[in-house]
Amino acid sequence: MNISIIGSGAMGSGFARHWSRKGHKILITSTDLEQTKEVIKDMGANVKAGTLREVIDFGEVLVFAIPYESINDVVNSSGGRLKGKIVMECINPLTPDAMELKIGHKTSAAEELAKIIPGSRVVDGFNTIAAKVLQSDDHKFGSVPASVYICGDDDGAKSVVKTLISDIGFEPVDCGPLTNARYIEPMAELVIQLAVLGFGDNIVLNLLTR
Repeated sequence: MNISIIGSGAMGSGFARHWSRKGHKILITSTDLEQTKEVIKDMGANVKAGTLREVIDFGEVLVFAIPYESINDVVNSSGGRLKGKIVMECINPLTPDAMELKIGHKTSAAEELAKIIPGSRVVDGFNTIAAKVLQSDDHKFGSVPASVYICGDDDGAKSVVKTLISDIGFEPVDCGPLTNARYIEPMAELVIQLAVLGFGDNIVLNLLTR
């Protein structure tokens, strides 16, 4: 599959590394293209850097791995090319110190993104996965894969995202419609608070059933 990634920080580069190892073709971009090229230089032939326009046109799935504050800039620069795209985003609307959410409970970053890219197929995912967990080569805790909570209003788009999640060793958990992102994003803030309390950043919030 062709996967486009906007953002080459810890999350974006983690996605690129893991999905490329599974044979997916990756085109990635950021506001600093030269830095992005440096980040991906050891990832092999399946990962290339491109401009925002190139990245948007390339992918069957487009991943937003950017700060909440950057959403409008990316959408405004997209030239209307996002319509019909499967857009997976892992955006948490954090304050600068990451200790609070800027919005929540009555809306979410996922819903706000969907509003400004009508016609796209937005799926919220990976919000509660810390960058350290994503970057690691082992996505299991003991014998249990880490849960990735997703939500969205398009079942076909969610099915594609679930496959990509499973491809790299996580367990997708379908949490229903996109409005449920307003409950998933606060869980991400809980992960941050737990890390600060001394649990560290190699932690997950897992769903266990029996």
